[in-house]
Amino acid sequence: MFDYFAGELLAQTEPRLQRFLVLTALLPRFTVASAAALTGQDNAAALLAELDRRNFFIARHAGSGQGDAWEYHPLFREFLLERGRRQLDPDELARARSEAAGLLAAEGDAQASIALLREAGDWRRLVSQVLEQAPALLRSGRFQTLAEWILDIPQPLRAGTPWLDYFLGLCRLPYDPAQARELLSSAYTGFRAAGHAVGEYLSWAGVVDTFVYAWSDFVPSDPWIDEFDALRARHPDFPSREVEVRAVAAIFAILMYRRPQHPELPGWTRRLDALVAQDDVDPALRMTAATHLLLYYEWWTGNLARADELVRRIEPFASARTVGPFVRLAWEGILAISHWMNADNAAALAAVKRGLALADETGAHVWDFMLVAQGAVAAATSGDAGQARDFLARLRARQPGQRRLDAIQYHFFSFQEAMRRDDRAAMLAHGHAGLASAVEAGVAWGEVYARPALAQALFLAGDEAGARRELERATQVASAIGCSNAFYYMHELEVQFAEARGERPAQLASIARMFQVMREQGFSNSAWWRDDAMARCCRVALEHSIETGFVRALIRRRGLRPDGPAARLEQWPWPVRLRTLGEFAIELDGEPLRFAGKVQKRPLALLKALVAFGCTGVPEPQLAEALWPDAEGDDAHNAFVTTLQRLRKLLGQRDALLLQEGRLSLNPELCWVDTLAFESVGPDGDPAVADDRERALLLYRGAFLAQEDAPWTIAPRERLRARFVRLGGADVRHHVEGADWEGAVACLERLLRADATVEPFYQQLMRAHHRLGRSAEVLATYRRCRDVLGATLHLPPSASTEALLRELGGSGRGA
Repeated sequence: MFDYFAGELLAQTEPRLQRFLVLTALLPRFTVASAAALTGQDNAAALLAELDRRNFFIARHAGSGQGDAWEYHPLFREFLLERGRRQLDPDELARARSEAAGLLAAEGDAQASIALLREAGDWRRLVSQVLEQAPALLRSGRFQTLAEWILDIPQPLRAGTPWLDYFLGLCRLPYDPAQARELLSSAYTGFRAAGHAVGEYLSWAGVVDTFVYAWSDFVPSDPWIDEFDALRARHPDFPSREVEVRAVAAIFAILMYRRPQHPELPGWTRRLDALVAQDDVDPALRMTAATHLLLYYEWWTGNLARADELVRRIEPFASARTVGPFVRLAWEGILAISHWMNADNAAALAAVKRGLALADETGAHVWDFMLVAQGAVAAATSGDAGQARDFLARLRARQPGQRRLDAIQYHFFSFQEAMRRDDRAAMLAHGHAGLASAVEAGVAWGEVYARPALAQALFLAGDEAGARRELERATQVASAIGCSNAFYYMHELEVQFAEARGERPAQLASIARMFQVMREQGFSNSAWWRDDAMARCCRVALEHSIETGFVRALIRRRGLRPDGPAARLEQWPWPVRLRTLGEFAIELDGEPLRFAGKVQKRPLALLKALVAFGCTGVPEPQLAEALWPDAEGDDAHNAFVTTLQRLRKLLGQRDALLLQEGRLSLNPELCWVDTLAFESVGPDGDPAVADDRERALLLYRGAFLAQEDAPWTIAPRERLRARFVRLGGADVRHHVEGADWEGAVACLERLLRADATVEPFYQQLMRAHHRLGRSAEVLATYRRCRDVLGATLHLPPSASTEALLRELGGSGRGA
């Protein structure tokens, strides 16, 4: 019906106007100037005005610069286009389409221009325009559009133009790296035959990119690595800065994956780093090059300081308009790695979320597995086992076997999940599968990840020789390729192996090496991180003064929970540390609490009373009765509340004091108290706890709250002193039973320095000196006992001490 009325309307116009309508319909929208140029009619403005006046299905749009724009109703335009196909001579129509395409191209409407050139069969101009538009389309992520344009070109014409294969290869790169490699290889052959340096370098770099995007088998890249030497020989100077960045980034990347021990890799690393720092390099190129460098610095060399500086320098470009979605997609993955390696797991998970959303938006899921894998690391190393399992399920759903480097990561994370379940059979299976994928991929970095995991599984399966073999091989590979961050994991495994074998010196040596690597490289997280294992290593390191500054900082940064018996945790970086055995002291974050003005006696009295009553679950009335015995009812409660507030402010840690259902406690995760650590060790003579017993005895530096005379200090003071005597006696027996008399003397001297009024210690010291043949020391010890007891307790030595002196050859009271 519309065509009928349009035909009637068109029939009423003169032939010149009909021609004007048919030709201008080739343009989706046009100006007076473009209409005049296409139709050759100088009175185009008047004709358009007449059409507008006569309501010829035409709309006028106000414009600027080139003037108003005109547009036919879509149905009327289709009618005119069909009329033109019937009325115009084919050659004339083709020429008109080509001219219209030129006008559209000049106005920036490439898509409409190319559509007209395709209809006109003007392949020469179409190829020229496609090649002109290709870089912009690639930058904006319009890969499918560009691919459709190129595929519309007849194959014989494409075969003679290497650039078309080059750009089509780049279009297929994120979706089908294998097909992209064929196209880019063909382009390289064509460029090489023509001696086209720019094309050779760019297509060679594109071929290298296909191996990275395929993320699978790097062995076939060997001929292309060798070809680079020939390429450099033919064209020793890079044709442009852009070509240089692309080529250097490509040779760096392929050497990093396939030949990380190559002698020229350090040189290419420095050159690429310098290029990335240049301000005249396109932001998208800088980001692409930076992703390779960051992966090298973070996963290969462990140079986190350099990686962090690079992230700060490049991150602002992520929002640049010239940076396409596929560059940003890879950047989000690398950013996630950077964040979790710096223990900022929340930021890593945010980067993963952004990357996966961008992949859904663009339809390019080539890096999905890598993104999800980084999410698994961030979740697992932040202690969120549930989220880590969810990410692992997503990895499993993505069929990791199709890409070998994906398979390495999948088996590694599955290995860790099996380890958390203590499923040793699954650990062994994933360890073997991960190593097989690494060897098949031909990527040494994969072996550095897979071999230590297999070593751990073999060790737990009882194959110590196999575990040692894999660990030694991993060490060799890591040393050869300079993968220093892997040594952290290998040293941690050495710690576990030595601990399981009961080899304490070897365990301490491995702990020292592990923390040295972590300190030198700035590590605070890794894909192998486990809070429980690291907390245990930190505790042992602090016990033996190993890298104490770094270890304490690591504990604070990662929020590690204290591990092991309280007696072994004195050096842990507690927010609050209380000493009550001997002189009362408070340490806040390792620094003694000092008062700028008047000492706050009441808050300190509340703290002392809380410790005296056991530190945990002490009823408010019990504390009120001890501190405010004369207060009644609300007065005592109000005094308690006010004093508690003051004490919390004094400690600077509100959560250090927990008040629940009227009972006050010291938070055991924030506060260390010497009495609790002292009483955590049993007084029996078990040799297995001899080290802990000695630590506990060293905590006893004097009587409990020796300067306090409040009634509520008496019972805990006597209880703790009695325990000190029992512990000391057990420790002395440990030395005596082993005939270690010198050790017994040293032990007793330490005990007497802590409490010089324990008469049984003097008796044991006299016996020890006697066994060593030191008669003078026996008599001197007796006199020391007599003088101390007389001066402090106003008592003479007991009858048993006098009898012992006579037994050992002294002369009793006359001595």
